[in-house]
This record gives sequence, structure tokens and C-alpha cells, in this order.
Amino acid sequence: MSKKYLFVFFIVLLITGLIVCKKKIPTTNETRAALRECVQKINTDVLNNKGGLALQGSVDILEEIPLINKKKIKLTKMLRVEKKEIPRVALLILNKSTPWDTFAGKWRWNQTNQQWEHYSTTPNNAIIFEWVWTDSLSQVHDCVISISEYQFGVVGGEDVLTKVKVDLKVDNTTYFLVDLKEIRYGTTSEDIRKVDMSIKAVNIKFTFNFDYTSVPTTNFLLRFEYTNDKPWYQIKFKAKDNTPPFGDEVIAQNGTYTDYNKWQISVNFQEPDNDGIQLVSGEITKKGALAATIKSEKRFNDGNPYLYVWLVYADGTTETPEQLFADIFP
Repeated sequence: MSKKYLFVFFIVLLITGLIVCKKKIPTTNETRAALRECVQKINTDVLNNKGGLALQGSVDILEEIPLINKKKIKLTKMLRVEKKEIPRVALLILNKSTPWDTFAGKWRWNQTNQQWEHYSTTPNNAIIFEWVWTDSLSQVHDCVISISEYQFGVVGGEDVLTKVKVDLKVDNTTYFLVDLKEIRYGTTSEDIRKVDMSIKAVNIKFTFNFDYTSVPTTNFLLRFEYTNDKPWYQIKFKAKDNTPPFGDEVIAQNGTYTDYNKWQISVNFQEPDNDGIQLVSGEITKKGALAATIKSEKRFNDGNPYLYVWLVYADGTTETPEQLFADIFP
């Protein structure tokens, strides 16, 4: 991952990590805890529930799902793709699969033959995959992935997915519900311009909206909320396209974060220099009190320029994002 995108990824982590802090004046330890605790909570709530464990324990089975073109990419390889590329890679895989109508109905994993078997053509407007997952305590669980409400369009002579809903159930309880409400493309299937989606994972809802349809401005929204629609926090990023219409030089301008716990963050990006280095500055506050300042500078490694980012807490202590999240994202 390039230094530029590594930094953007860490900024997202910083912003998404702000949570409750009961003290009126945020100390360094309190700020660090606030930045880390939410990320850890998401890891636990989203990945370590029964549905998340079932997915992790069924990778070999899910890699054989007929919708995935195994010649293109393995699921295990996809999980190692840069985080920013996952939505794009996922869509590319699905768009290059066989027309979905041929898969409609129910499928069951045959453990003996190690393959999926199509045993029913009902329903004719959905694709349902059923399998059994055995947990670490040798308990058997029934798993179902239902793919429904899918729609396709044609871009550049290729069939492309424009809408779909995916529901994961374990023992008849929904753990993940993915609703891809709208996908829009440019002139080719790989030119993804807009993704509007929501993901319900246990008691958390993620709303993701990337819109690159109104140049020269690009908007990104990521909102987390409890399933009772109580806002948790919201992230907004704005970027501009230096080579409109629809060029490759998309430059971040600013980012903001707000939550009902009175944590706030603002990030501003400078124009890239001749080496493509884009310096950044910002502040993290709690109820208006300065908790940390975000600083950056251009550095060199063996003559190669890169962006170095660090935090300066209210007491003068410094730390890099890599240090802050080292044990969470090694």
C-alpha cells in the first residue's frame, strides 16, 4: 500500500475510533483509549459473533460458490487486498461471473463430494446457499446465504451488477445483511462511480456512500449507528478531481467527523507537491477541548519521499497512527 493511501486508511481509523470518554478534560490516556476502544469493539462485535466466526470457518466452502469465478481470484486472496480496494474488487468478481439467473434456487454443500449441489429451482428470483459449520466446540450450525433483489445493467457491452441484497443467517438468526442499493458506472465495468450501500452487522449498522458522479467533486460518507437508528458517528470526506471529467487524479481536500459524545475531528489536506506528497493537518477535540493535533511532514527513505504523520496529544506526548493501532492492525 502506498504511503499516501496508508495515511488515508489510518485517518479513517482515527476518525472511526472516537467513542465515549466520561472525563471532562481528555488526557492522553483517555484520548488513546477513545481512539482504540471503538476499533476493538467493532472487531469483537462484527467479526467474533457467531456469524463472523461461521464466515471465517467456512472460507474453503465459500470459495467454491459458483458465483465466484475461481480463475479470477480466491476469496482468501481477496481478504488480503488493500482495504480501499475491497468494494471494487468484489464488484469486479461478481460482474465477471456467469449470469445469475442460471443459479436461481437452492444450493446445498455436499461435504462428502466437496461441492455445491443445485437441488431446487425455487425460488426463481433468489439464490440460496446452505451449508453446515462446526464450531471449535464441535457444535453444528446451519448456515444460509440468501442473495436476492439483484439487478443487472449493461456497460461497455458487459453485464454489470446495479443492485443486490445479501443475507447471512446462522441457526435462523441474521448476523449480516448487506443492501447494495445502487451501483453506477462510467464507460466501463471497472469504472465504478457510485456505491450506495448499508450493512447491518449484529447490532451495528454501517452506511457507505461513495459518489463520483458529479465532477469535479467526490463525496464519501461512512456512518455507523445502532440498529435502533441512534447515531453513533459519521465520517465525511470531500475530494476534487484535478483532471475532470473523471480523471485519475482524485485529490483529498478535507474530512470531518462528528458524534453524539461530543468528540470532533477535522482534517485538511494540502495540494500535492511535485512528488505527490499531500501534507495534512487537523485537530481532535472533546467538548471543544483540544485532545490531540494531527501533524505531518515530508520525509525520505533511501531517497524516496513519503508522508510521515503523527499525533501530538494535549500534554505534548507524540505517537504515530502505526504505533497507536499496532496490536489491532499489525
